[in-house]
Amino acid sequence: MGIRKELHPKKRPRSSITFMPKACYQMTRGEKAQFLTTLKSIKPPDEFSSNISQCVHLNEGKLIGMKSYDCHMLMQEYLPIALRGSLPDHVSSVIIELCEFLKTICYKDLSEVDLHFLESKVHLTLCKLEKIFPPSFFTIMVHLVIHLTREVRLGGPVAFRWMYPVERDLLKLKSYVHNRAHPEGSIAEGYLAEESITFCSRYLSKVETVFTRAVRNDDEGYQNHIEESNNLCPGRALGRKLDLGVPIRKRRRSSNSDIDEKSLTQAHRYVLFNVESVTPFREEHKRIVKGQYGSRRIPDYEMNKIHGQQFADWFKKRVARLEEQGDEVTEDLKWLARGPLRSVNRYSGYLVKGYRFHTKSREKSLKTQNSGVVVTVEGENYASSRDRRPVQGVVNYYGKLNDIIELNYSGATR
Repeated sequence: MGIRKELHPKKRPRSSITFMPKACYQMTRGEKAQFLTTLKSIKPPDEFSSNISQCVHLNEGKLIGMKSYDCHMLMQEYLPIALRGSLPDHVSSVIIELCEFLKTICYKDLSEVDLHFLESKVHLTLCKLEKIFPPSFFTIMVHLVIHLTREVRLGGPVAFRWMYPVERDLLKLKSYVHNRAHPEGSIAEGYLAEESITFCSRYLSKVETVFTRAVRNDDEGYQNHIEESNNLCPGRALGRKLDLGVPIRKRRRSSNSDIDEKSLTQAHRYVLFNVESVTPFREEHKRIVKGQYGSRRIPDYEMNKIHGQQFADWFKKRVARLEEQGDEVTEDLKWLARGPLRSVNRYSGYLVKGYRFHTKSREKSLKTQNSGVVVTVEGENYASSRDRRPVQGVVNYYGKLNDIIELNYSGATR
């Protein structure tokens, strides 16, 4: 047909040997090693997927032992990352488009407009693939990609129809088979035995069962301890030893050390500006700052700056004055006003609200990463120190956890 001349057999110069040139989608040995090395070094978030590095064999240059969910994550998440730099741009971009389509089609909140857009886009993606890969690549499974959007439109979101729950149940039933000559009888006997044990376990107390077992990132059992000990800090440090009648799985990974004065001041200021019981005092101090300038209007930026610098000292004196006057002051306000101790506890991990966080130093020996954090700030936003027109809104600050510090207020920790 005279097409794709770059793939036609060619002869070597000054020789009669004919060879087949390498296609644009084929990887060299170095590109394969780079692709597999990238896959092996990927650190997904905790509980995001299985350890994909166990399926990568660098010496053999293969991916071995992947489960169905591993293939699912490879197509949607890992392949676009690993392909960059391993294939030409016009080839990797088309494969990334296909991966993005398979990822988007699994969303739970797709609208009719989104489905029409995806349907028109996937047609172009498959046409681009036909210009790159040979006809033998386009089996019936590749053609079925066109009909996935129509299937979502008729059957609903993919997440409510895929086979992962069924496959897990089938794996559980297969584990009951101990006599291969009578698999049905083994499954029936094992299922009946488990149901009987589960029924009896509902009448057992002080025994850990499938119904009373805490989840992996559970910190609710620690909340009662917080309320009893007057602790202001939600969550718990990883592996912290508590006298709650629960077996201790890990030892407490913490260390006592002193913190520099600047970091201590910033941490104490953050606590005071985020504790709800201190809100009336913050509003009172703002009014005092405004009153110091009389009728002269002070810019909001300057007022907030002065308020942040002077509030901690003013709050300490204000609470001490209330105590001298005999006014009723809660214990939390007393401890907060006196400030934290110089000695702090440092942790390498923390559990809060069902989420697990690690420091960057702890992640070096792990296959997952959990050091990424985001802090959402709602209030007046300034472009610079000269900005006189702040904008009210929400700003997200992203970063990495380098250290987890527990402040000791001699009566409550934060």
